[in-house]
Amino acid sequence: MRSFGGQVVFVNDMPLVAESAVQRLVCDSSAYSECYELSRTTKLLLPLTTLFDIMGVKYQKGPIVVYVDNKAAEDLAVKSTMSRRSRH
Repeated sequence: MRSFGGQVVFVNDMPLVAESAVQRLVCDSSAYSECYELSRTTKLLLPLTTLFDIMGVKYQKGPIVVYVDNKAAEDLAVKSTMSRRSRH
């Protein structure tokens, strides 16, 4: 069964992009599903910062904060290491 995923991107506390859709692949776990969406969100955010720079849009530069609602996916993203507990 395929999972649903989505993102909401806020700029200056205003929603700029909102998307929800069925994922294109079947994930073995919810952590894998969340990591897939985290990857898609990152691929969306990086070009947006370039676009803002080109357009002269003022925004707070620095690390982009991304919230994930799955602890296992957050641990995989932050630690970037596999362990015995990360099965997939």
